[in-house]
Amino acid sequence: MLIMVPREDDATSIARPISLRHGISLLSALLGLVGFALLAYQLVGVFTCPYAEWETCIGDTPLSDLAPITVGLCGLLLIGGLLGAGRLRAAIVPLALLVAAMAVLSVWWLLPVGEDRPWLSAAAGALGLLGVVIGCAQWAAGSRARRQGADGGASPVRLGTPVVGRIASVQVTEDEIKGAPLVSITAEYADADGSLRRHTKKRAVGVAHLPRTGDQTVVWYDADHPDQVDFAHSSEQGPLDELVDRVLGRQPGFTAAGPYLAREETERNLRPGG
Repeated sequence: MLIMVPREDDATSIARPISLRHGISLLSALLGLVGFALLAYQLVGVFTCPYAEWETCIGDTPLSDLAPITVGLCGLLLIGGLLGAGRLRAAIVPLALLVAAMAVLSVWWLLPVGEDRPWLSAAAGALGLLGVVIGCAQWAAGSRARRQGADGGASPVRLGTPVVGRIASVQVTEDEIKGAPLVSITAEYADADGSLRRHTKKRAVGVAHLPRTGDQTVVWYDADHPDQVDFAHSSEQGPLDELVDRVLGRQPGFTAAGPYLAREETERNLRPGG
């Protein structure tokens, strides 16, 4: 049976605010990159300037004297930034290119070695331009993904028998995909035999479209292949209860459209005082 279900886009239609942790991690990575650039600049000065001119070329506190410590500290800053920057991690690549461009430009402008190497300025310009292009491309791709998520839409998927289920749990993880939090969602449903089953999946869902525990949803399963299960996990296409009505042809307020809700209604009627 061919049915229409909401597409599972990794993108989200809402731009989440940047967390303080991600911002600090990005700053840490930037400091690490600047440290590596300063060390590279001073190493070029050490190997190209006469010893008597070191103070003029690279200053009186050369980082190259403590190169292992400098490399280790900057490496820790960079690795920490890469691990903790979250959705800002992609910005580290264009930042690295821009920092490298500034380092090459400094070598060309400030060190004697740059006097007979005019191509260094062209190399710095190329690195800077590449960083700007990559940064703009990443921003454009993110904007396009958010627009696509906001546009909604549905895609035809052959999934099997649709039944009414319920969102049993929603757990937001620390991971993100294109700015949307990765969420572990569990749905409960009853198969044709009336057995209550659960299925869990992880999807990137925008904060504005997160389901709530207890929400009705549509579950598709294949009785011949019990491992082939899927369910609507996001309200991006509209409230989940309306999706239940559309897919299963229910009228609002009718609670016995599937074995799960029929069982739930029976249990409620049998409770004392129900």
